[in-house]
Amino acid sequence: MNKIVVGADGSEPSLHAIDWAATEAARREAPLHVVHVVTPWLFDVPDDPGAAQVREQMLHDGHRVVDIGAARARERLPGLEVSGEQTGVPPRCSSTGPGKH
Repeated sequence: MNKIVVGADGSEPSLHAIDWAATEAARREAPLHVVHVVTPWLFDVPDDPGAAQVREQMLHDGHRVVDIGAARARERLPGLEVSGEQTGVPPRCSSTGPGKH
């Protein structure tokens, strides 16, 4: 079964994108997958205390973005299957991303 994938960054426009994607997923009877992409360099920073704090805050914030987006979709359409993830790989490159280009 195909799923609808939507990117989220916590902004108002991304919340509108989640609303649209949730409606589209329900219309197609497909699951919705909310994705937040963390800057890939975040994982390549050496073990520096300052960098570690930034990394932890960004990862925490990213999980929160996914949780809020998924909850919003579930609230709008209670029967909709919704999943979410935070990744360091852009969706077009990940296994959860759209089909081949």
